[in-house]
Amino acid sequence: MSEINMSTFAKADTGKPKISLVPTQIVRDIARVRMYGDQKYHAPYNWTIVEMDRYKDAMMRHLLAFLDDPTSIDEESGIPHYMHAACNMAFICEMMRPDWEERKQYYYEHDEKLRNQIEEYTKKAEKAEWLEGTSVAGPLDGNLKSPEYDMSGGSTTGMIEGSSVVMTLSNNDTRDYRNSSTIVDGYVGE
Repeated sequence: MSEINMSTFAKADTGKPKISLVPTQIVRDIARVRMYGDQKYHAPYNWTIVEMDRYKDAMMRHLLAFLDDPTSIDEESGIPHYMHAACNMAFICEMMRPDWEERKQYYYEHDEKLRNQIEEYTKKAEKAEWLEGTSVAGPLDGNLKSPEYDMSGGSTTGMIEGSSVVMTLSNNDTRDYRNSSTIVDGYVGE
């Protein structure tokens, strides 16, 4: 039996990222924050329905906390601030992909919990007149092309504020659904 000369085989990886150069600890750190977020928000891809500016703000808050004290821990999660900053940057990196809209649709199609949350959100939104503000609420009809969605004839903008959704249910009836598990919350604060 003849010996195989491995140097004669080719692998076409020119120009591809050399992933082995990436420190692995950051992946573990982001995973820790993501596991906390998944437990808190109950849908693995819930983060995809929050506008990027919210992640920029959260990243900077955690980064500043880290710069003030490199050993600082986020009070709510018990996870170090630098890990939260890395997770927010990961969200931003994903949102900067040239194919982000298609990728977001993929997340939506593969996360049943997210679809269920959005359906509940839609039901409440259809009964409500939203307060002015900016938000990304998620696909009300499965279309993730725009942060604002048309709800049965009229353009309606929801407002997600912190971890709460504020809706006007009747003329002067404003309620805060901060602890409602049926409202879509973003990963703000991760």
